Amino acid sequence: MITCEINTGVAWALKNIFREFWNSPTKLRGKVFFEYWCELVEKSGLNQMIMVNDLMVRQACNILNYFKHKVSNAVSEAINRKIQLLKAS
Repeated sequence: MITCEINTGVAWALKNIFREFWNSPTKLRGKVFFEYWCELVEKSGLNQMIMVNDLMVRQACNILNYFKHKVSNAVSEAINRKIQLLKAS
């Protein structure tokens, strides 16, 4: 039980650390931060976080494009999620 709680805490911390990525002032700083965060995830040994990390590494170019355009699709993703929840109920 304690191990599960520790793993949850580590995963939560990794998620919160990644939030700082969006505050990187340049694409280069964002790339350096991204690589640092990926290292932290790998060292954590948490399989599900590593799976997320692998997906994010495959999409790194798209993620780093945020610094060129300063927009994301978060709002449309949230709306789509609500639509999917309504369809499921």
